[in-house]
Amino acid sequence: MRIRIVSLPAAREVEGFSLARFDVGELYDVDARLGQLLIVMGFAMLEMRAAQRGDDQPDRITNR
Repeated sequence: MRIRIVSLPAAREVEGFSLARFDVGELYDVDARLGQLLIVMGFAMLEMRAAQRGDDQPDRITNR
């Protein structure tokens, strides 16, 4: 699941998941459980558009 982080809790942890590696505004590939949790809690939004071509600095995509 591809999400974009829109905010983060001060503790950088939610429901046992560490969010230390995430940065606001960045795009990540995460497993469905974490992605759904972050979306429901308002920390992320589902990213459905394809990466833009010709971008000088494409969004960072990470695995989990």
